[in-house]
Amino acid sequence: MTMTMMTLNSSKNNFSSSFTRSLSSLKSSSSSSKKPQQRERGRLRIVVNSGDFNEEKVGIVLVDHGSRAKSSNEQLERFAEMFEMMYGSTIGGDYNSDDNNSYSKERKYEVAPAHMELASPSIADAFRELIETKNCRKIVVAPFFLSPGRHVKEDIPRLVEEAAEEYRGKYELEYMVAAPIALHPLMTTIIHERVEKCLEVNEKGAGECDVCGRKDAGISCKMKRV
Repeated sequence: MTMTMMTLNSSKNNFSSSFTRSLSSLKSSSSSSKKPQQRERGRLRIVVNSGDFNEEKVGIVLVDHGSRAKSSNEQLERFAEMFEMMYGSTIGGDYNSDDNNSYSKERKYEVAPAHMELASPSIADAFRELIETKNCRKIVVAPFFLSPGRHVKEDIPRLVEEAAEEYRGKYELEYMVAAPIALHPLMTTIIHERVEKCLEVNEKGAGECDVCGRKDAGISCKMKRV
């Protein structure tokens, strides 16, 4: 997948264990080793890049829609903690693409949750944390959304531009918005495991489902009849 990386020129230099196992396989993803194409647009340089960027530290903004319900927002915070626990330390990875190109990278991820609206921290807050507190100069915004709708295509990129503009002329900052979860193959595994777990609980009469019955889930998978 081709991604767009923006560079601001500077004047100064437990979820279920099965879900956790599924997350770990996200280390392997498609990429290309082609060199990035660049073109200048005034002070803003657009770099068309296949994802083959190499920095010691990368800031990740995990952004969801945001809710007035505190418990809903806390879900993203817990997921950010899970992600950083699994991938936050300096890691090495081999990434293979369909055309047999591959590359190895070693990165340290710093992770910050953000809500598009209705709650804090905002995308701008997450940028400040990663840039000013954690000294990241490369930011990847990862939408915690299933579908590439208007929020992913328009609203989040606009808010990201506004957040990045605050640092124009201050730092050599690169940033981009990655794709949403969408039709990733792992989603089939996750949904299948959820469905099977709920069916098993109901068929065996085993009491409350350890996924749906959690306080943070706020739902019940009790089978109903009409």
